[in-house]
Parts: sequence; C-alpha cells; structure tokens
Amino acid sequence: MIIIAVACLVVGFVSYDILMQIGIAGAVERQSPANRITTDAIKVTDHQVILNLQDVRWAEFTNTDSMDPLFDQSNHALEMIPLFPSEIQEGDIISYITENGIIIHRVIKIGIDSEGWFAVTKGDNILFKDKEKVRFSQVVGVVVAILY
Repeated sequence: MIIIAVACLVVGFVSYDILMQIGIAGAVERQSPANRITTDAIKVTDHQVILNLQDVRWAEFTNTDSMDPLFDQSNHALEMIPLFPSEIQEGDIISYITENGIIIHRVIKIGIDSEGWFAVTKGDNILFKDKEKVRFSQVVGVVVAILY
C-alpha cells in the first residue's frame, strides 16, 4: 500500500475517493451515538432555542483530555437519563460513577456476562479501553448534546 501511495504522489495527485477505495485515506467508519432528539423536540426562533426533552440533566467536564477534541473542560452537555440498558448502544457517550468520580467516555462494546449487562468504554483520545466494565447501575446519563 505504501508503494501505491508513493506512486500516487509521484504522478501528482489522486482523489480522496481512490484513497478510500484502497484503504489509505485514514477515515474509519465508527459507530455513532443514537439519534435521541427528534426535530419536533427542537424549536428555533430569532432569540432562543427550545429543546422539549424529558429526564435531562446538565453535565460539566473536567480537564482530563480523554475526550479531546470532542469536548473539553470549558464545554457542557445535556444528558438523558436511561431507564433501561437497552437504551444504550455502542457509539453512545455515557457518564458513569466510579470510585474516582464520574467519567464520561464512549461505549465501544455492550455485552452480558454472569453479572448481567455491561458496557466497555474508552476515551476518544486514549489508546486503550477502560479497565473496568461499566454496569447499568453505574450509568448516570447518555450525552445527547454538547454545548461549546
């Protein structure tokens, strides 16, 4: 593949579509968060935005850099409070309680083991998944909006 890329550079240019086809453009399809806010729940006027959402909480972030560049310390989020594990999917960003405080990371895997439902999480800016499985009882919310 490196030889193909070098050959493309020698020729002069190559389209992004061709690079995608041969797998060297760098973009990888990943699971996105579920779409939880419908357009009927959003009202935009000249002076305000109104979100008609139930069971929502306000979230603030600390400066850990684990989710950079998606969000950082000065940003805020709205989180919906899930009632059932089935409301959480791979790709969602959840906040959950640990013995070190609340963590907000992306769900990369969901499973069931002898203790029941669990999620495996990872910070977007961290190379490795989090060490501990997250149980539904630890989940505080699912991020549905990030405010910059």
